[in-house]
Amino acid sequence: MDKKFILAALLVCVLLVSGCVKQISEIKSDKYIDEQVTIRGTVVGSIKIGDLSGFTLKDESGEIFISSNDLPSEESKITKSGIVKKIPIINTYYIDSK
Repeated sequence: MDKKFILAALLVCVLLVSGCVKQISEIKSDKYIDEQVTIRGTVVGSIKIGDLSGFTLKDESGEIFISSNDLPSEESKITKSGIVKKIPIINTYYIDSK
């Protein structure tokens, strides 16, 4: 295969993947409830209490709780996908990635 073709294909893949990543502030709306999203940010805290586990992910626009069995180390930069959920009583959004 031609090296230019491979490089172009790789560039297209990177652009498609990066175009799908949403800002945290953007997904904190009823428009995204029950929708699959992908976000990127820095882990700023985690919790594990019985069956409840997850972490807080922060980007330049805000932060959100990610419900997850995997707990990445604090300060790590990650990309995570999941379904946007909302707790109506306290008007709080989170991402379920289990």
